Amino acid sequence: MANKAVAAFQILPIFLYHTLAYALILLGAYALIEDGYVVNDACGKQYHLFKFCGLNLCLWVFACFSYCLWKGGGEGARARAMVLTILYSAFTVWGLLMWQELSSACYKVFSENFKVIFMFHHAATLMDCLAALMFFIHELWLGQYVGADLTIMAEIHHRMNPVYIPDRINMQAGDQGYSSSMAAKSPPGTAGGDLNPALTYEYEKIMQNNTSSSSTLPQTTP
Repeated sequence: MANKAVAAFQILPIFLYHTLAYALILLGAYALIEDGYVVNDACGKQYHLFKFCGLNLCLWVFACFSYCLWKGGGEGARARAMVLTILYSAFTVWGLLMWQELSSACYKVFSENFKVIFMFHHAATLMDCLAALMFFIHELWLGQYVGADLTIMAEIHHRMNPVYIPDRINMQAGDQGYSSSMAAKSPPGTAGGDLNPALTYEYEKIMQNNTSSSSTLPQTTP
């Protein structure tokens, strides 16, 4: 039961991130459709509210797709994190400046006539600020502290999966000398089956040779 609680706690950040990000994307898409005519309003032309919301929506779509589809860490993941940190920070500054410098007349127009897209502006600005802060902390300290890359989707493996993956020892199923049990088997006497896969393969060959040799020994009669 404790293991299940730990696993659920580890998956919780991923669940929360997807829930908030997809909710923001859906809200943004609905806002652009519902209040798209803000581009024809004088205040909309002055403060470029539609442009801010549209570009912000594209940013979050890119962030979510790259989060789910990016495989493994490395320099590519670091470059993605750096780009998103810069973009989130830029949109945060843009959104806060628009929020702060908005005239009282245009504030009234947006809040009364374009409620949905104005609400998305507020939500996107806050989410951009939170994401930029979390990315900055992760790249500065958190990622190294936890020993994992939290900016990309985690790979979840069940404990019953084989310990050794065939492509890690440059062999594939069907290759000569490869058996499906090799990835999980280890010679007796090893601690927890931690023998190198290549050594496991050599061990299997030696055991097969010994078996075949013992079966062909000459039989003597007393």
